[in-house]
Amino acid sequence: MTVAQLEAAVARLGFAPSIDDGGELLRDAAERAMAEILAVRPRIGRLLLRHCPETPLLAVGSPGEMRGEKTFSLPEGGSFYAESVGSGLLTVRRGHGTETHVLEPCVRGGTRVTVGAIPTAAGEVTLCVRGEAGFRLLVLAIYASPYAAAAPPVSPFDGSDYELSALAPDFAGLVGAPRLCDGTPLCEGEEGDYTLEGSRLHLAPRHACELRLSYRRRLTLPREGEIPLCAEEAALLPLFCAAYVFLDDDPDKAAFYLGRFREGLAAILPSREAVSAFRDVTGWG
Repeated sequence: MTVAQLEAAVARLGFAPSIDDGGELLRDAAERAMAEILAVRPRIGRLLLRHCPETPLLAVGSPGEMRGEKTFSLPEGGSFYAESVGSGLLTVRRGHGTETHVLEPCVRGGTRVTVGAIPTAAGEVTLCVRGEAGFRLLVLAIYASPYAAAAPPVSPFDGSDYELSALAPDFAGLVGAPRLCDGTPLCEGEEGDYTLEGSRLHLAPRHACELRLSYRRRLTLPREGEIPLCAEEAALLPLFCAAYVFLDDDPDKAAFYLGRFREGLAAILPSREAVSAFRDVTGWG
């Protein structure tokens, strides 16, 4: 069924050659109907996520007060990440290159985050931190990768974020927990392995791993071509759309068609003994 065929079917339900309120009203009703059908017969997508967080060359931190000066030396490094409270100085040296960062207190307290590049000159990398009274160096991490403003260094203790809608444009929600390739599920929660807010997945593990995700797919109504539903599902669309189109002019007719849609939806509901995931044979699954 195409959108044009859907509009014609709705007009026939109203015993009219055409409908006056087509266009966006019809599309809105059709998309709502598709959402209800997908709630009964979800399309399941699969996603392989390669989680490869960079392991820092150095990661230190302490909640206690730091007075005086501390020096950290490594044979290499490209960028750094620091969290601090209070007033201090961070000096980064490599060969003849030196950069000094003033670590000032945040307005109204809080944690100051400082990121930057390590000079590219040859030689050992040295980071010198000097703090005044009340200064605390919460986190200091040095990474091998060079500094990039588009993707600056992050805390080695904060985990990683992934926008699943960017990885899978039809993403509508996770089905179960992400799993390792051996089938082991991750634990959800602030103290667990992952959290999900909308389509943003936050992973706590700092080790590299491959994750398998199952998700509910979102289907959209095309401007042209076939609507991505099988025949028995597409047959329900005119009933739901007619209920919307005729609601103001003939509420009784709208209620009748909405009731028929509900009956048809119940008829295609899988039984409890059936497999919960609907096998999509339309070519869009």
